[in-house]
Amino acid sequence: MQHAALGKVSSINSYAPFEDCASFFAGLNIDAAMIMRDYRVEEFEHAVFRGVDLDETFRLQSIEEAKRRFDYGHHSLIASNFWANQQSRGKHVTVVADQPAYILRLTTRFVASLDELMSTKGMVLTVRDSISVAVLRLHVLYARVSSMYANSPTPKCESDDSTVVSLMREMVEWGEKIVSFLLSITTQVARSYCLGMGYIIPLFTVASKCPDRSLRRASIRLLSSISRQEGLWNSIVVARAAERITEIEESHGVFLSGVIDEDIVESRPIDGPSVLQIDGIGY
Repeated sequence: MQHAALGKVSSINSYAPFEDCASFFAGLNIDAAMIMRDYRVEEFEHAVFRGVDLDETFRLQSIEEAKRRFDYGHHSLIASNFWANQQSRGKHVTVVADQPAYILRLTTRFVASLDELMSTKGMVLTVRDSISVAVLRLHVLYARVSSMYANSPTPKCESDDSTVVSLMREMVEWGEKIVSFLLSITTQVARSYCLGMGYIIPLFTVASKCPDRSLRRASIRLLSSISRQEGLWNSIVVARAAERITEIEESHGVFLSGVIDEDIVESRPIDGPSVLQIDGIGY
C-alpha cells in the first residue's frame, strides 16, 4: 500500500488483508477502482470482457476466488462507466453497451458457477462461509438494481418498477439470512466490523429507494438489528437516515431524489444519484 503524499512506497503492517483494504478504497475513488481492475486484469479479464460465452458457467475453486472475480467485474464496470462519460480523455478501456442486459447475463453466469462450486465440492459450510456466499448473492442482486438505476435517464415505467421491487425483495431475503447468520455468532448488543464486502449499502438502497414501503421497513429493521460498521458505514446510522427519508416522503406524498437544507427535491427514485456509486460519493 502507498500514498502519493508520502513521497515513496511505504510498507504498512495491517490487521486487515490487503485485498479488503484495496477494495474498500476502490469503492471511494475511481482511480483506486481502476488500479484494482488493472491489478487483476491478467487473472480475470478474459472472463468478463473478452467475448466469452456468457451462457456457460466457469469453474470456481473457492469462495475467495468467487469474491475476487466479483470484485474485478465490479471495478471494471465502474471504470467502463467513467471513461464512457469522459470522451475527451484518450485512455482506452472496454466500454459495455446495454449494460443492464450484460450485467444480467454476467451475474446469472456467476451465480450458476457459485452454485456449482457449492454442489461439486460437497462442502459443509461454516457460518462464516455461509455469510460470504449470502453476501455475494446479495451483491449480485444489488449490481442488477444498480445497473437499472444508472442506465435509465428517464423515469421508469410500471413494469420496470415491478422488476426492481422483485429484485429488492430477494435482496431483503438474503439480508435476513446474513443477519441471522451474524446473530448466531455474536450477540445483539455486540458490535461487528468489517472492511470487506458487506450488506449495509445494498440494504440501505432498498430502505431508501424501494417503491414498496413494506420492503423499506423490512430493510430498516434488518439494519437496526445489529450495530455493524462496514468501512465508513454504520448500520444503525443508515437505518435512521432511511427512516427519516421515508418520513419526509410520506408526509409530503413524494419520492425524494434529495433533501437540501429545508428544500425538498421531488422526483421518482430513478432521478436520484446512481446507487452504483452510493458507497463512493457518500450518499
